Formats: sequence, structure tokens, C-alpha cells
Amino acid sequence: MQTPVDRLWARALSRLQRTDSPRFSFAEIRELGLEPDELIGGGAFTYAGFDAERADCECGVVPAFDFQTRAAEGLVGLACACSPSCSREWQWVRRDEHEHLRTDARAVFAAIAGANALQPLSAAVPDPFIAVGRLLRRGLDIAVVWCRVAGPMLQVLGRGLAASIRQPPIIVVPSSSGNERTDGFEVVALPREETAELDLLAGVERLTPNYRARVLEDPTLDLDYVRVRFATRPGDRHVLEINGHDFGGFRKSDVKFLRMLLLAAARKNGANDGWIDKSRLRDGDDKDRALERMREELVTYDVPGLSEDERRALVRAHKGQLRLGVPPENIEFDASLASIEFIAPTTTATKTGARTRATPKQADGLKNAGVLLRDCHRLFGR
Repeated sequence: MQTPVDRLWARALSRLQRTDSPRFSFAEIRELGLEPDELIGGGAFTYAGFDAERADCECGVVPAFDFQTRAAEGLVGLACACSPSCSREWQWVRRDEHEHLRTDARAVFAAIAGANALQPLSAAVPDPFIAVGRLLRRGLDIAVVWCRVAGPMLQVLGRGLAASIRQPPIIVVPSSSGNERTDGFEVVALPREETAELDLLAGVERLTPNYRARVLEDPTLDLDYVRVRFATRPGDRHVLEINGHDFGGFRKSDVKFLRMLLLAAARKNGANDGWIDKSRLRDGDDKDRALERMREELVTYDVPGLSEDERRALVRAHKGQLRLGVPPENIEFDASLASIEFIAPTTTATKTGARTRATPKQADGLKNAGVLLRDCHRLFGR
């Protein structure tokens, strides 16, 4: 879920299609739940002044302003500044709708770097390019830059860019234009909707056309074209969405769901890049079949666009350790997980309707689920 600050930067990113210096009225900022003074204090925004025109002025001049008379109402008066004026009465407008802050492209890209898994780009970038960041993906070290121009001129400028930073491959995000391949670098368009996520994967896909086959062979690689979301419906079932699809597995078993959740939490918030010892899955089986059972669950149910082999590869195994094969930025945890409830019963019903105590296997499952949940909470910082 986007925070007010996230929504602000998402809007700023979309406005880079029209301007290098996105502007926001005080009214718009407050509608997002933010305060202009706090944004200015943060250093990424500056005061852009008051900008208004009198709608019925025939003279076309900068109007005279009255900031004092109705200041308590939040209103500013506009009058024709010509002598004689074309209109002698004041027109009153809301001050916060015409008073603005501005930011710039460098601040926008610095703010969205984390959402795009970008690290700082140390190489000097020549004008008119601006460094966006450094993307480490699929074994590549990719320089990502923004450019104020697009079209044929971008191709000319791109040759100078490649010679200057000497760090191929390169992805260029222009102020306009679509995704395309050019001579020496990839072009990825700014998002048209309000989101802080650049479609960098489109450029990476073109740089690595055989990746979906290679990722199945190398357990250290990620299925970065997969997104997962974890949630729960208390007393009903658990929810795992894969690429927006409500996956059929891990719904009723606390232990199975929590094993996947633990791998996701370790990848998102843990150490060692998400790798954990397989013993932490609390298998309790002499044959240590937790990995096999998780993969069986993943291939039992379909996901549009993902093969059985790709679903199996979502749980990666390497040198006795396991991790979720999805990059951290592609993992989302719903707020419902804060109040997760076990679905497994503590008692079972007989044919006559009487209640009996849970079997030893069920009791062990509840115990293991409790340990897994505590491990998840530690990784969530709770």
C-alpha cells in the first residue's frame, strides 16, 4: 500500500513527461495528507511562489495581488494592474490552490531508487542525462539514466553517453517515447500511471533474451518476473497471490503457508540475501521432505504464464540452504498478517459429532506453526 509520500513521488515521476521541475499546489499536497513546510524542510522541495491569473482580465498583464484583506479566509485578491483597469473589482481565489512547491528530476529519482532496487551510480553522467541508479540484475551491472529528450536526438546523444561512462549495458529512461532497443542501449518509457516503479524489467528482458531458461539451471538466480503477495483471512484461509493470481495452494495448512511466509520474510528483511538453513522450516521428518512438499504444492495448482518448472523454482535450494526465488522488491505483505490465526483445529469431531483431542500429528503441526510464526514475527520486527 502506498503511503502519502509514495503517492507524491509517483505523481512527480509521471509529471517528468512534461517538465523537468514538477510542481504541486499546497492544496494538492494537503489532500495527500502532507504539509508543505515539512517537505521544504526535507530538502527535496523548494517554494515555487504564487501563480494566478485573473480570468476576465482583457489586458493580459500580471495582476495586482491583495494578500492581506481576506487572509484569515485563505483567500487572495486579483485585480487588473493596468490603468485604467479593465475590471475594477477584486476577484478572490483560494491561496493554497495557487501557491506551489517544486522539485526536480534528481530528487524524484533519488526518492524512488529503493522502490526500483537501484543503487547509487558513481559514474559521471554528461548533460542532458541524469543518473537514476545502478541496477544489479540477472548477473548484469546496468547503468540507468534519464534524458530530457527522446526520438532521433536521443540516439545521437546516447553514443556520447556510452563513451563517457564506459559501463555497458545501459538503460535510458527518456521524458517520453515507448520501450525500444536502440544502438548500444535500451530505452524504457516513464510510467503513464501514477506509480513509483519504472518498467526496468522490460529493458532487462531485452538484454537477457534466454533468461527464463537459464534461471531454471542456476539456483542463485531469481525469477524477477514473478511477484508474490501474502495475506490471510482469519478463520477462513490463507492467501498467496502469484502475479496477481489467487494461488490454489497453501490455503488451509498453517505449516505450509508459514514456511512460504518465512522464506518471503527472510528474503525481504533477513540477512544473507534471504538464504536460510532448511532446518528452520520445522519439518520434523527423518527424510527432511519440507522442500519436496512445498514444491509439490507449487506444481499442483496452475498460475497463468508460469510453467511447472518455474513454479518449482520459486523455492531455491543451494548447498543445504533455501530461499524464495523472488527479489525483495517483488514481495508484498498484507496488513492482515499482523493478526494471523491458525486454521488447524485443536480438537477433531467424531462421526457422532463429539469432540476429541487433536491427534499427536496435529499437535506437532500446531507446535511447528507456532515456531514458524514467531520466526516470521522476528523478521517483521514485531
